[in-house]
Amino acid sequence: MRRGFTLVELMVVIAIIGLLVSVLATATLPKMRKASSEMDKIQMKDCFDELTRAFIDEGNKKRMRLESIQEKKGHEFWEAMFRHKILGRDVLRRLVSKGGTDAAADSRWLDEEHGRLPVDACSWTAPRVRNYFQVLSARGKEKSVVFTFNSRNWNNYPDQGALVMWSGGEAEVPEYVTPELLKDWGWDISPEDWGNPTTLFGAKMPFDGTWD
Repeated sequence: MRRGFTLVELMVVIAIIGLLVSVLATATLPKMRKASSEMDKIQMKDCFDELTRAFIDEGNKKRMRLESIQEKKGHEFWEAMFRHKILGRDVLRRLVSKGGTDAAADSRWLDEEHGRLPVDACSWTAPRVRNYFQVLSARGKEKSVVFTFNSRNWNNYPDQGALVMWSGGEAEVPEYVTPELLKDWGWDISPEDWGNPTTLFGAKMPFDGTWD
């Protein structure tokens, strides 16, 4: 006659499995977070490159000068770029950080008469449309942030800082910055402001040219 597991034996097996899972998670989660943070760098750079290529087209430059979108900034900047076909639908998925809770939007909203880009389908800030080229060309002491994590995604990688795409073309890819690093470069941002980035966007250098 075959003997089954006793309750104690079953609990021991479950405990061992739980221990193995926790050990595996401890070993793999940091690597997964690192991979996500690197993917975010690639996606933000892709968005930047797509805009750069799009603005070579004279038709897109004309659309950028439309009075109806001149004041659009942040989330609405991106919405306008898709609504006016300055950016293609395939770029939508690149607006979302891999380290947060945002989810890429279905492009069907573009086919609706009054469709809107879902707020939680965009993880980046952006300049005001009418100021975009001005921000993009800032250099030296006037160097500015073109795109960064919005306030909802600001703390996606607290151990690395905030992902930043700089103006002036000095960096080939976005980079993660911290208050300490920015202070070394001449910008003194208080812990309170860093903890509440809405006080930085559109207000304090180098974040004064980008918006939530």
